[in-house]
Amino acid sequence: MTCKFTLEDALEIQGFCERQLSHTPINYFIYTRIYADMSAIEVSSNIDWHRHIWERNLGYTNMLRLKQGMLYWPSVDGLIQVAHMAKSKFNIDHRYDITRKQSGYIEVFGFGTPVGCDDVLQTYFNRFNDLIEFGDLFIDQFAAMIKKYQHCRYPIKLATCNSQSAAATSLKKIKNEQRLYIEKNIYLTRREIQCWFLTAKGLTARKVSEKLNISAKSVESYLATVKLKLRSPNRMDLINKATEFNLFNLFKLEELD
Repeated sequence: MTCKFTLEDALEIQGFCERQLSHTPINYFIYTRIYADMSAIEVSSNIDWHRHIWERNLGYTNMLRLKQGMLYWPSVDGLIQVAHMAKSKFNIDHRYDITRKQSGYIEVFGFGTPVGCDDVLQTYFNRFNDLIEFGDLFIDQFAAMIKKYQHCRYPIKLATCNSQSAAATSLKKIKNEQRLYIEKNIYLTRREIQCWFLTAKGLTARKVSEKLNISAKSVESYLATVKLKLRSPNRMDLINKATEFNLFNLFKLEELD
């Protein structure tokens, strides 16, 4: 069973966002709930963009891979198809998702800013707790609406993604260039990978510094850079991403020595 998200519901969400996010440059919000049977519901403050996504089956590969944490979509033309469309057609730039794993489903709180917004990363990181609180308020406020759409979920058609091929490409680039590409033009250096790898294995900064024969301060500096590139807010998220990126199966540490 399927049903269309209505303009009336979109306007209600838009009004709620305008009240709750008036102190921010955020101009867009979308809530997605993805179930284990590969169906989903989605409600948004922008019905045109909402319909654009669903009618074209743009897919949720990143959301399903992430499962829990956050995802930042930099608006680099051609880097991510969805981000490019959002920017060029709907004035939605720099999408930022907070993803939470619940019992039986994954929920995603997506925020967007208009094209030309300055200091976008700071917009989100400085308000991270506020956005978490916004998500909780949204669930409380729109529980009835979410329940209504649970009875008419959309089937998900994933975007094409060959994870094994991607992993093989990353491994080749690590060996030949001593780099691990996260996205186009965004990569980790040999030393950054080493510090991330050992940290994810449970070593402290001091232990990592002893193993790599560098200072603990240098280790912290490398990790700070890794966090920025991976959009990780803290050490625990960095450790979780080691598993998400299949880091331990991609290579052994001695390959980078």
